[in-house]
Amino acid sequence: MGLIETTMKKLGETGHHAGNDRIMWGVIDGRVGYLQVFQMGGFTDREDFGSEAWATAEMAEFDRIMDEAFAAFAEAGVQGVIVDLSNNRGGWDKIAKAIPARFTDQAYVGFTTATRGSGLSPFPHVIEPASGPRFTGPVYLLTSDVTVSGGELATLALRQNPRVVHPGATTRGAFSTPLAKRLPNG
Repeated sequence: MGLIETTMKKLGETGHHAGNDRIMWGVIDGRVGYLQVFQMGGFTDREDFGSEAWATAEMAEFDRIMDEAFAAFAEAGVQGVIVDLSNNRGGWDKIAKAIPARFTDQAYVGFTTATRGSGLSPFPHVIEPASGPRFTGPVYLLTSDVTVSGGELATLALRQNPRVVHPGATTRGAFSTPLAKRLPNG
């Protein structure tokens, strides 16, 4: 039995596999919420990757899934939530910042970025509370050496939240946030 089948069996009737199989969530033993995000994007079947329409659709689907999961956590009265990024293959930074936004009721700096040699000050990436359902109790973050890129950004931002405990392993250490800009030749 594989990872997904084993996890879904443990989650039982509360288990959901959504967003093109990139998100799994449920409630363990009626007390602990479980959220596994395998990838920071690809939740829809759209083929216009990178377009404004794609971005809007991706965020809408992610928010729909999170709204459903967090409403179920609230209904079950969970005492804590496990965020499992141990098998996260990265993806879109906006999703990476949207995950920690579900676990706070106040804005905070999740991480900063800087351009070496630019003379510019580091840029703070502020995590704003999500407008949808949130959980502000204990959070347990699972990571591994498979956790990469966008998964690492989410890890950085979650670790700045004082309610998050990170018993997971060290991540891969492979940030790859690209600078998106059009080249002169199209």
